[in-house]
Amino acid sequence: MPIEQVLKVSQIKEIHRVLSESGSNAMLLAGGTDVCVKLREGHVKAGILVDISDTAELKGIIENGEGLTIGAGVTFSEIVESEFVHSHYLGLWDACHSVGAPQIRNRGTLGGNLANGSPAADGAPPLLALGAKVKLSSTRGERWVDLTDFYLDKGKTVLKSDELLECIHIPSSVGPVHSSV
Repeated sequence: MPIEQVLKVSQIKEIHRVLSESGSNAMLLAGGTDVCVKLREGHVKAGILVDISDTAELKGIIENGEGLTIGAGVTFSEIVESEFVHSHYLGLWDACHSVGAPQIRNRGTLGGNLANGSPAADGAPPLLALGAKVKLSSTRGERWVDLTDFYLDKGKTVLKSDELLECIHIPSSVGPVHSSV
């Protein structure tokens, strides 16, 4: 199906409205690195491309006493540039640093990496190991899903056609992890 319409949306409330009205006929674009591949290979089934790359509410790396929250629109480069992530979440930092070339890291987002459901998602393994959760939202409300329950199969997640993956939350660790080896 060819793309018939491209919308530039910059507020979560507006993203929810578009997804609610368009359902599976809409495809979100944040960094575009995976969407471009799908377009080139003819695997896009949506007629509406919704560019959410300028949605400020999806940006930010926030650390507090409850853990680390990373907006779905944060790029791999932004994660790599975070001293906090580097010093406290080295596995995640390494995974983000190893993503493609600098051009891909500058455009690709952690949220898009997860939302595609790819078994090759670079960000997924360290986030799974850290007990991460994702916040999914729509006009119906929001829900938190453990990343371990997010993936259903190759390319399939629990994300409904009217939902947005808003952010990723890594809970504070309760202490050092000790190996029994």
